[in-house]
Amino acid sequence: YQSPENVARDTSAMSDIELRNYFARDEVSVLAVGWFYLFFGSLLFSLSSFGIATTLLIENVSALFISFCTFMVSFIYIILGWGMRHLDPWSRHPARFAAIVMMLLFPIGTLTGVICFYLLNTRSHEEIFSAKYQSILLADNSKEKYHSTWIPLVMGSLTGFILALSIYLLSDPLKQLVALLR
Repeated sequence: YQSPENVARDTSAMSDIELRNYFARDEVSVLAVGWFYLFFGSLLFSLSSFGIATTLLIENVSALFISFCTFMVSFIYIILGWGMRHLDPWSRHPARFAAIVMMLLFPIGTLTGVICFYLLNTRSHEEIFSAKYQSILLADNSKEKYHSTWIPLVMGSLTGFILALSIYLLSDPLKQLVALLR
């Protein structure tokens, strides 16, 4: 026996309100993954911008290449986050791949990548990315509170800036600490 909300239903006969209620958890999960991708992308953008500026000053070509690659990856996460927040169908499959890539960034990326991958595999049904569902969302007057994209962008950028600043300010004490431990 399964509870009624876990049993697959024919969604073609549902009204707009029933369809929205039926996929409410799925919609929230996809929007949360999109929020995190925007946050993560803007965090990477801030950190890689700092890395590019720093490596240009010390003229380290390999570190510059790594910073530039991270800079480009940040744009991919921002674009995917934007697509997920707006439930664009093109973002569904690349977002799963991005979650797998995120798993390689141990330890935080591994945990968040697993969570994002799980949510995208279990909660990103094709119907919430359909044109019919898009039209239901556009008709909703409260859609702005669900689709705000500037909040994670600002929070990620500020977090990246503060992290980069703290690395810069603590670099000399950390070097001294490492020297003492040797």
